[in-house]
Amino acid sequence: MRMEWLHDARDEAEFNEREVIFSGLHELPVTREVGDAAVGALRDLMATGVPRYWRVDLPDALIAATAACAGVNVLSGNRRDFEKLSEVLNLNVYDFPAEAQEPAE
Repeated sequence: MRMEWLHDARDEAEFNEREVIFSGLHELPVTREVGDAAVGALRDLMATGVPRYWRVDLPDALIAATAACAGVNVLSGNRRDFEKLSEVLNLNVYDFPAEAQEPAE
């Protein structure tokens, strides 16, 4: 998640600010188990028979699989893919507060 959040920074100052925020958080590794869980989730979504239902953003699939393997929840401002993934992974998804997503003026 850190990489995705840093990637979305608008400028160097925001990038640096976000990097400081993440430096105090515990990061979970993307392991082979996580990769296998992500692939399994895509396969399970495909098995629903709904056309293209398995087409979720790959970073979201890895984040969801990492959370499921670690037994932790997902906090996201973009629930679309995570809600689908929670159908096939043992995963709880919560909304990231909208005010925290808005750029400061």
